[in-house]
Amino acid sequence: MDKKPNIPDSVPKASSDPLPEIAEFLMPFAPLFRRSQSRHSLERYITGLLTDLDRKNCDTISAALAGTSTERLQHLLTDADWDSLKLDAARVRSLSAKSPKGGVLVIDETSFPKQGKARACGPSSGSDASLLPA
Repeated sequence: MDKKPNIPDSVPKASSDPLPEIAEFLMPFAPLFRRSQSRHSLERYITGLLTDLDRKNCDTISAALAGTSTERLQHLLTDADWDSLKLDAARVRSLSAKSPKGGVLVIDETSFPKQGKARACGPSSGSDASLLPA
């Protein structure tokens, strides 16, 4: 018996066409994903993370977005060939280039609502922001 993701039937599927802003943002990362299917899955995954879904996982994202599936998103996250260190370096370069001249870009995920009581790692205070030099 297949279990359906916890998404209301009334949620329309987002278009399979990438949003121009997301496509532009992802351009510097494209060379890090050799297969076009991985690049497409990355765009779908990022688009899904930007939705207002209550729960964001491969099941809910694929149910809300046209042009992907749970299996494709899972493949991107678990089996696709990409180097996390190179991707992180490209991410830092991209964000640093967007930082104001002579300033810093603050990335602080502590304001994201947490689900559950456990935490994976790191300090529990709300002051552990990462700073990237301009």
